[in-house]
Amino acid sequence: MCTELQAQQTRLSRLQLHNGDQLTGQILTQTADVVTLQPSYSTAIVIQRADIKQIQQLNAGSVKQLDHNKVMTSTPAKKASDWSLEIDVSASSRHGKQNASLLNLTGSAEYQKTAWRGVFDLLYDYEMKEQAPKTHQYKLSPGIDYYLEQRLFWRLTSDYQYNYLAADYKNIDISTGPGYAVFQEKQLQLDLSLMAGLKRASFRDTEPLRNLLASTSLSYHFAALEWDLQYQFERWPLEFYSEGNLMKLLNQPLSYLSFNYELVSNTGLRYRLSDQIRLSWSYDYNLTDMEAYLPRQPRVSFDIKDLRQKLSIGASF
Repeated sequence: MCTELQAQQTRLSRLQLHNGDQLTGQILTQTADVVTLQPSYSTAIVIQRADIKQIQQLNAGSVKQLDHNKVMTSTPAKKASDWSLEIDVSASSRHGKQNASLLNLTGSAEYQKTAWRGVFDLLYDYEMKEQAPKTHQYKLSPGIDYYLEQRLFWRLTSDYQYNYLAADYKNIDISTGPGYAVFQEKQLQLDLSLMAGLKRASFRDTEPLRNLLASTSLSYHFAALEWDLQYQFERWPLEFYSEGNLMKLLNQPLSYLSFNYELVSNTGLRYRLSDQIRLSWSYDYNLTDMEAYLPRQPRVSFDIKDLRQKLSIGASF
């Protein structure tokens, strides 16, 4: 019994902080607000719970045994960068019965410091078929998270999307709401957010739209459920991911159109060739469910779907 109690008292733990630091030592005390850690290289330190992303218990076999001199001269691990950057590029060209070319560029920059995390996402999409543009758009998405607790955070995001070909050529979204990190493990991470916000869509001043719309811009209030899932396979350099949102409009600015919901999702696999370079396969699925109410006509329900698969190469820094 005494041996078991002594082993529990000397068990080591690894604390991963939101700023990227990792601290290893013995947890002396812990409360709902702070954790007191005794590292081997310094005196005991007190860490705020809000600064801790994950606490991992280390087995005896996973910690290398160091002699007394090495323990006395050891230093903390090198601090990880507050910045991270990911870029993926997909390009293809096909010639035959149908000529087609595709260029897709996605990028994501993240900055994390203590309880704050800032994210900036970029999407550029260009597709041409039979020498005619089919898709030409870009999207900018800045956002910021503030961690109220270890798992609970508040999110503020905005999206700016410009489409060179669509009738609703410009869309601006601003949303905010709480989020929760359901899983924060190294192998499995899942964030869920419940957002509410305002969407403003701008339409081209063309003849068909001029007869249907009283204004070239419309505003919508919406609520959305967002998810961000990442799963790292244990014995393979392979990662499964899924991200997206399910949006429900809270008002209908057009009497003859009813937007029921919109689903935007991106699911795929990443295979790491090295620490920085990876290959990715992704499947994009977008769905808009609508109903039309025309004078003296029965109600018409229809779905607008967009499906796409792509293989890309990317780098992370």
